[in-house]
Amino acid sequence: MEYLVLTIRQVRKIILEAAGLALKAQFGTGIEAVYRIIDHLGFVQLDTNFVVERAHHHVMAARIPDYQTEWLAELCEDGSIFEYFTSASGFLPMHDFRFTLPIKKAFKAQRKPLTQAETNLMKQILDRAEREESLTVGDFENDRVEASSGWWDWRLRAS
Repeated sequence: MEYLVLTIRQVRKIILEAAGLALKAQFGTGIEAVYRIIDHLGFVQLDTNFVVERAHHHVMAARIPDYQTEWLAELCEDGSIFEYFTSASGFLPMHDFRFTLPIKKAFKAQRKPLTQAETNLMKQILDRAEREESLTVGDFENDRVEASSGWWDWRLRAS
């Protein structure tokens, strides 16, 4: 077996080009560039935690000089990309949607039927989200009676 030996400089160049960071506007500009980046990377993790801006917007702004945050929502609305939860939530190109179907089918087959209380709660949440649009978990009353069982269900409210 022959080995390919690369210098650190060559490796850095390959990685930066693959990540879309080698050249300014490597994927172009405008909303089309957002799609090209997601298509090229295959998955851009959606980050709900932020101080300055959500991390997925940083991914785009670092690669697209004129990036506008609303472009991701526009691409979702027109069906070019979709949001999906794997080990993390992220944006994927719509042509990869078919790969999510076996996983969705497996989850559905293993899922217990919702109780009436769960169905009612889901309807209340969806109705409120439709009326008030942008909501966070902190916008909902914390009716927990027992202590939190882990970091994933903390209830924080920004002040």
